[in-house]
Amino acid sequence: MLRVSTPWRYSTAQIELFIRQKSTWICKHLDRKNSLGRTNSPLWYLGCRLWYRGRDYSVEKRVAKRNRLLYEGRGFVFECADEEAFERVQHAWYKKAAQTHISQRVAYWSETMGLVPKTVSYRRYKSRWGCCSVHNDITFNTALMRYDDELIDYVVVHELAHIVYKNHGTSFWSLVEAYIPDWRERRKRL
Repeated sequence: MLRVSTPWRYSTAQIELFIRQKSTWICKHLDRKNSLGRTNSPLWYLGCRLWYRGRDYSVEKRVAKRNRLLYEGRGFVFECADEEAFERVQHAWYKKAAQTHISQRVAYWSETMGLVPKTVSYRRYKSRWGCCSVHNDITFNTALMRYDDELIDYVVVHELAHIVYKNHGTSFWSLVEAYIPDWRERRKRL
């Protein structure tokens, strides 16, 4: 997201000219910022990139009758009738990807740990990676799909451990460490 602050006397035309003149510099710095936190631009722009499972991929835009995001192995294609739909389409794509990929990781770790959640769901959170309710319903942040599988596995094991321990006490962390010995390092990377 780009926010421009200018003196009140600047006209819209002057601001737009400045942005056009500095667009390469702006995109370069937005990409650098996004790579550090695995954040994606809410707006499509030439040279735009999206994170998926720990790697960032280019996003090509094609005019189409409906809005959707496609992953083609080497990159993404944003098919759009409305360029403003880019952020909404991203979130829908990540949710679908999470329902497939994270569900597989939950199945694997549930069997390995012998801990089965009541339900598993996916949504966008601003400040958490997952949540386990008192009834053992687990919800994962769809933004996890931007990170590599090691980090996804850490969050899955963390939330499954909450089925047994509803706090972050010593016993909880011992259980996490039994399955993810380097959990501290992975946690820092999130």
